[in-house]
Amino acid sequence: MEEAVPKPIFESKTNNRLRIFFAGHQPKRYAKDWPEAQQDITKITGEYHKNAMLAVLASTDKDPGYGTLRILTPQSVVHADGAIYHSDEPAAFMFQTADCPFLIVQDDVTGKVAMGHCGKYAMKACVTGHPCGDMVSTILSHFRDTDRVNLSAYITAGICGQCYKHEQDVSQVESFYGAIDHGEDRSQGELNLIRRIKHGLRHEGVLEVNIEIDGRCTRDTPELSSYRRGDPHRGSIVVLVN
Repeated sequence: MEEAVPKPIFESKTNNRLRIFFAGHQPKRYAKDWPEAQQDITKITGEYHKNAMLAVLASTDKDPGYGTLRILTPQSVVHADGAIYHSDEPAAFMFQTADCPFLIVQDDVTGKVAMGHCGKYAMKACVTGHPCGDMVSTILSHFRDTDRVNLSAYITAGICGQCYKHEQDVSQVESFYGAIDHGEDRSQGELNLIRRIKHGLRHEGVLEVNIEIDGRCTRDTPELSSYRRGDPHRGSIVVLVN
């Protein structure tokens, strides 16, 4: 399959510090070292970035780096579910994803950025052996001293609720996530991660006008890769901090 041409899908409306790319149909492998990650970032953005960084995301709560945000350093590859960056130096971060939405939050005054993978496991309210709090609250915990009106948030493309059916009894899913959508038959329900991310942001005081949502479903959008569509590739999200 010919790779889709990656295009920037979002550019911050509040300032020019952030540019976010979502490239579909990237090779289903993780870069082994930072030069390889740097090459991938250059290919996706069309620009060379000296401070290239890759975070290998956890798919489940058994994977290394699950539920953690790391302060990434230039020329690094780490296992983490997200990153924190607060520097005047330009940087480029890359994360590979299958269908899960990704959340990027920025303090529009200081320029601090925190971002994380908001998949099914990362959005659980509390998992044994890990601190309580889902990924939204984990990200926002890094802005404790920030007036919420100064925060802007962006939610990338991700699988929609209608495409994310859970065949196990709805009550089992609700024990982790709270109420989910379902019909009369409670043997199957829809888990709308994007709506849950937005709800978490609003609950934490982020203004609705400052929340941007891509809105595309990865499974329903041929240009984006989707694990649940049987796509043999991965999606790559690149966040440029200028």
